[in-house]
Amino acid sequence: MQPGFRTLSWCCCAALLSLCGCRTPDIAPKSNENTTTGVVTPASPARTVASTTTALAATRSPSAGPASTPPNAATAPVPFTAFEYVELATGGLAANARAPLIVAFHGLGDRPENFAGLFRNFPVPARVVLPHSATPHDSGFSWFDFRMGDPDFSAPFIAETADRLATFIAELGRRPTTLGKPIVTGFSQGGALSFALYARHPELIAAAYPLSGWLPPSLVPGARPAGDLPPLIAFHGTADPVVPIAHARTAVGALVALGFPATLREFEGVEHAVPEPVQAALYDALESSARNAAPTRAH
Repeated sequence: MQPGFRTLSWCCCAALLSLCGCRTPDIAPKSNENTTTGVVTPASPARTVASTTTALAATRSPSAGPASTPPNAATAPVPFTAFEYVELATGGLAANARAPLIVAFHGLGDRPENFAGLFRNFPVPARVVLPHSATPHDSGFSWFDFRMGDPDFSAPFIAETADRLATFIAELGRRPTTLGKPIVTGFSQGGALSFALYARHPELIAAAYPLSGWLPPSLVPGARPAGDLPPLIAFHGTADPVVPIAHARTAVGALVALGFPATLREFEGVEHAVPEPVQAALYDALESSARNAAPTRAH
């Protein structure tokens, strides 16, 4: 970690022993940040079953245990094909305005309420949807099973989860308030899912920006899909002890060899974290994709 940089995400000691992901710290938002909680199922596109305006600071940090359920939040069981999520508006976005959509996936043991802090200062009007899985891990959630030091062990779990998330993203993309195709990003486990969605479902997204992620070798496509492809920019620290940068280099190299427009941004000395230089680079990429969102959407 470079001195003087405010870290937005780091891992606990247990996470350092695995190729997985890690939680983000509690990041207090500005008081005017609004979040909505809800669930999307394939049978009912973008159906919001719970809506509450609340400051993210009111949620508990991962180390303090699970956040309490917001007022009016849904308590019914969530179908396997659905994802609960938190939704955040950025850049002064009006409630019913059409805007670009960013779908962001947290790391192992983290919660959407905490990961949302990474986007609190994003200056462009957009909606950020942060889903989580139904699998508890510590005080947060886990997206998939993993094995220490084996980047391909998780491949079937990553593929299954990415395919389910593709349905979720497609439903969100059909919202009348969504402008252009969704943009995906995520940290660690969430970065692996961003890679997998790009490799398996590039037609659904406008861009992919994995942070400290990897793509299992067995999930690299056999060939380049026909037609135009969205860009992928992977952001990774050279000193990452949890997901070594070699995994990102291998993944991006394999995609480039097939003709995918993929790029790796390396950050010297950065560990498994999102310090300010990485956040700034991510914001630049997200802003570029958001501003390139189509002014009209085909129906």
